[in-house]
Amino acid sequence: MQLLYHEDLRTRTSFIEVLTFILKQGAEFNSLADTALADRYNQLLDLVTMDTGEGEHPIMISLINSVPFDNLDELAEVLVVLFDYKNKLPSFLTEILMTEVVALESGRLDTLFRGNTMACKVLSIAFKTF
Repeated sequence: MQLLYHEDLRTRTSFIEVLTFILKQGAEFNSLADTALADRYNQLLDLVTMDTGEGEHPIMISLINSVPFDNLDELAEVLVVLFDYKNKLPSFLTEILMTEVVALESGRLDTLFRGNTMACKVLSIAFKTF
């Protein structure tokens, strides 16, 4: 923008002509910005739904462990939608359910999938949605 105040009149005129041309093409810049934003969201989705190749989703597990209990319902809903969008819902359900089974090492299988665990919330939302 310093060229707008340049002492040479031809330089200022050239800069204004170029700026005018660029502003007339503004619609193309808007579409570029939209694609860049969509690309960022897709990268974020890839990160959240990333698996280790062994069916584990470390980012998802970290999210579940760090979100307050009061917000688990919303997180469960978001995760079901995200993993379904990325066609990874079966592996997500498998991992979340196996995590619940492994957590019951005490042998109290009568409490399996009962209560307010993340596995129950995810299963309930998946059944309601699909």
